[in-house]
Amino acid sequence: MEFGDFRILLKTLIMKQLLIPAMLILISLNIHAQEMPELGKSISVVGIAEQQVVPDEIYLQVRLKEYKRGNQKVSINMLEKNLISLVEKLGLPADHLTVENFYGANWNLKRRKNDDLLASKSFKLLVNSVAKLNDFIEMLDDQGVQAISISHYTHSEMDKLKSDLKVKAIKSAKKKADDMLSAIGEELGVALEVTEIEQDFLPQSKYIESKDYSNTVFLKSEDKYKSEIDFKTIQLKASIRVVFSIR
Repeated sequence: MEFGDFRILLKTLIMKQLLIPAMLILISLNIHAQEMPELGKSISVVGIAEQQVVPDEIYLQVRLKEYKRGNQKVSINMLEKNLISLVEKLGLPADHLTVENFYGANWNLKRRKNDDLLASKSFKLLVNSVAKLNDFIEMLDDQGVQAISISHYTHSEMDKLKSDLKVKAIKSAKKKADDMLSAIGEELGVALEVTEIEQDFLPQSKYIESKDYSNTVFLKSEDKYKSEIDFKTIQLKASIRVVFSIR
């Protein structure tokens, strides 16, 4: 084989090696283009769904503090024992009460010599309703309670509630788009894009000082008044942006 013929053969082989991958890429692009729907005209809408939920998980922070009854000190251990007993009387599960913090642990040596140093301890208690919250506060030892606050509240099926609300928001978006297109004689197509617009819920804390018992409707009072007022509802909202094609 002459050198010129060899060069032609080599060039042909190189061209084939380059041509085959290029053809495969073109075929792949053609198949992909056939699978992808033509965007054409589209409509973008936002569907909104809202719901108010009564919380069934209310987390209380209860701080107990030692105090003097005459010359005798009521210890933090006694206050804790009474608190556990109260939780049992209310029919609450034992694991609904947990220790959150302890104040005065560094005073142990001083407290042995100085009976005036008073320790305090905070607990977290889970109750399921305002009625149970009222019963709990009604039975508390006023003198042993330094402060009470509602740290946060939620619902036991919050994830399911949010998920159901998103579905309602998507259905709302579809109806909105269909109504708008019907008004101009157009027909709704398939969904091209679905985007969730983030919604954050920030529960508010309600703080109750033991000094303010007489000014708080669901706390103790001389006439044994018990509040019938329900707890503040949780406002849930789902916003979903959906892009539909127009047929």
